[in-house]
Amino acid sequence: MDLTVSAPSESAAQSAHAAVWDEVERLRKILSTYDADSEISRGMTSRDLTRVLASYDEWERRTAGAISSCA
Repeated sequence: MDLTVSAPSESAAQSAHAAVWDEVERLRKILSTYDADSEISRGMTSRDLTRVLASYDEWERRTAGAISSCA
């Protein structure tokens, strides 16, 4: 993943960059099907995972299956 941040200062850009990468890592720990220790791989159902799966269901419905958690 490439990430470009525009901000009023270098320190603000670095802070935003770090925050984005922290969130990507947090979500990877929940959603990665390549990581045997992730929540989804272990069959756990945290509030975050439940929300993501519900979003997939909603977008699958809205797009008539073009977006699907089963694809």
